[in-house]
Amino acid sequence: MEKSKIVKLSYVMRIITYTCFFIFFSSGSSEYWILGLIMTIHSLSDAFLDPIIYSTVSQIAKKDEYIGVNSIISLIDNISLFISPLLGSLLISINSGGNAYLFIVVLLVLLIGLINILKWKNFIPHQYDGLNRNVFFKNMIDLFKNKTILFLMGAFLIFNFTMIPLLNILYPALIVHEKNLSATILAFYEVTFSLGLIILSVSQIFVKTGVNKSKFFIVFSFLLCSIGMLLIGLSQYLIIGAIGSLVIGCSLSLLRIHNNSFFQSTIPKEKQSDFFAIRGVILNSVSPFSIAAISMVIAILGPQFVIIIISIILFILGLLLFISFKINID
Repeated sequence: MEKSKIVKLSYVMRIITYTCFFIFFSSGSSEYWILGLIMTIHSLSDAFLDPIIYSTVSQIAKKDEYIGVNSIISLIDNISLFISPLLGSLLISINSGGNAYLFIVVLLVLLIGLINILKWKNFIPHQYDGLNRNVFFKNMIDLFKNKTILFLMGAFLIFNFTMIPLLNILYPALIVHEKNLSATILAFYEVTFSLGLIILSVSQIFVKTGVNKSKFFIVFSFLLCSIGMLLIGLSQYLIIGAIGSLVIGCSLSLLRIHNNSFFQSTIPKEKQSDFFAIRGVILNSVSPFSIAAISMVIAILGPQFVIIIISIILFILGLLLFISFKINID
């Protein structure tokens, strides 16, 4: 199937799901299993779209521009995550809790979706066909024979497993339940985290791509995240913990930009769609297991001890990656 057709399908799914959101909330329904179903379908649209976005970068940009393009993609995503709750709250307050803001969102998604459905094919100068089952499995076998790719995927899997519950479980457990601080402090930590994501994305826009450079920053992001977790876990001072949260945000953004750039620079273009698709499945599949496991460990050991353990795990992974890469900075 051509990329343009998959993108069209993804945006059709988004138009349908946002329309369903509007109908659900307008009707005042309390059948929340329906909401869960809508959210699942909405998530599937991301699963289709993300691999295409990352595999398209190597087709529309020069090789030394990959980091810059990935930084812009990261910046757009991070600003959206930062602004959307504020914008949603503002629209709700203006509309006195009504559903007009949902209608505005549906119209915007409809407009963006229609533009992409009609024009996406013009954005891609050359398309590689994907979703051929035999070619897909051959590509995956060939790629995962590469020890560097295999080790990186293992490291990213552990990273995802430990960091997915950060905002929704670890932060509330540590700040609200263990330290008995207010929800305002929790929000402050989450804001500094978001600022770290944005600041780092901006800082990398004009950085030239280099494979060894990306290797260095991948290792550095693991070590940086470890330091941030340690600051949050050990410090009794609010400002130090907030700095730790900022550092974690920076490290996550840095890792996202440079691991995408590394794979775009080293994996053949005709195999990238398949690779980013399977990477998305592997990394996202740990989410429910991660949330369940981290929650159980927190109940036994407490959030502060869990955060310190995660910090140690990330530091060890960073050192192992450093040894594996045998880094030479460009």
